[in-house]
Parts: sequence; C-alpha cells; structure tokens
Amino acid sequence: TQGGSPATYAAMVRSLDSAVGRIVKAIDDANAGANTVIIFTSDNGGERYSDNGIYKEGKMSLWEGGIREPAFVRWTGKIRPNSITNQVTSTFDWTATILALAGANQDRSFPMDGMNIMPVLLGKSKEVERTLYWRIFQRSDHKAIRDGKWKWLKDEKQNEYLFDIINDPTEKNNLKDKYPAIFLRLKNKFAQWEKTVLPPLPL
Repeated sequence: TQGGSPATYAAMVRSLDSAVGRIVKAIDDANAGANTVIIFTSDNGGERYSDNGIYKEGKMSLWEGGIREPAFVRWTGKIRPNSITNQVTSTFDWTATILALAGANQDRSFPMDGMNIMPVLLGKSKEVERTLYWRIFQRSDHKAIRDGKWKWLKDEKQNEYLFDIINDPTEKNNLKDKYPAIFLRLKNKFAQWEKTVLPPLPL
C-alpha cells in the first residue's frame, strides 16, 4: 500500500503485540496452556519500516532480510521456556507439525513438502540440515536455494552469489569463486528443482 510511516508501523506492531498478549492471557486464565500450542510467525522477512538488524534487504527479496524471520512456539509443560533452536524451518512445516499434533492421518497420495518440527522443539530430535528453494518475480526476479549452510542466490541483475549463511548471515562475502564446485552444485540443484514445478504465472 501507499503511504505509511515508521510511527504508523510502530503503532500497528504495538497493537498486534497487545492482541497476542490478550490471547495468551486468556489461555492461561483458562488453565488451557498444557493443551494449547501457540505458534507465532510470519510469512516473510521485514517490511520497509522494519528493523532487520544485520540482515540485508527485506520483504519481496530473497536476501536474508526478505526470507529470514523469528518465530516462537509455546506449549506449557512441554517446550522448555526460553529455549532456542536454530532448526531451519519454512512456513509449510507448520502444516505438517499441526497435523501431527492433531493426530491426523497424512494422505500418502498427497505428500507434503514440510516436516514435523515438534520433536526438535521438544528436544527429542536433533536439528537437521534442510534444502529449501525460493523464487520470486512480483517486484524483483530472484532465485535462491539453501542447502545446509550454503546459499546460492541470483538477483534481478543476474548477479550470482554463494554464501556461507551460518558464518556470514549478513551476506557480505560472495564465495562463488573460492568454492566453484559448491557454487555449481547448488546452481544445478536449483535448476533441477525448477523443472519439477510450474512456471510462474504472468502478472
């Protein structure tokens, strides 16, 4: 949308924070915390008025500022308070996680892309490396893949990058010339994945 300001954005976030607080309080007042899993997350990185800290760019890009986001999950008596996980997670993992929590039988004829991350959150399983793919074309033509600690990115200017996203989350050091084999492996892996999905719809 047009317009807006940092002050307006701050008021909106403050209102959201207050509303979430009221929901959590209502759950606690009803002594329902042990039977209620609260998931708070976003579908993309920060908006134009957000403070993304060390992360580059924001929403509608595939730099870390556009795809990295915090999330919290609360399950009273199950998930240890103030615990932190670095498990790489995507929005579609919440579908698999919620279905598993509900005891739903997954339709094997319609496999899901996501994984149930609750065992990791409960400390019953170790963090696992993931391979995730992104592409965006609405405002900027970006493509990216994260494979373990490595990330390949192609931006709207057709520039290509390789980052060690664990040791360089700021994406300052392009390592494509230093590690050409890894660069080509990720680029080719993305190309193979893209053959398996539909082409983007024209806007």
